[in-house]
Amino acid sequence: MPLFTKGLFARAIISYYNIKTKGLEAGWDHWGYCLAFNGGVSITVSLIIAFGLALIALALAIVFGIIMLMIIGAALGNK
Repeated sequence: MPLFTKGLFARAIISYYNIKTKGLEAGWDHWGYCLAFNGGVSITVSLIIAFGLALIALALAIVFGIIMLMIIGAALGNK
């Protein structure tokens, strides 16, 4: 894990601990950072999943396109 990411994760853990122990009195710094970190992680995971699904769809489209070309080629080649 890169050093930059370790620092962000460590700060998120500290903010989470302060929120759990102090509650609403933890301050906007901890609440804002914790919410922003969780939102960033959620968006990143969603984008990774969407990119993976797009790659799968592209691979399936290529495979089905090749199959269709083979069927068309076989149909036209028998005449």
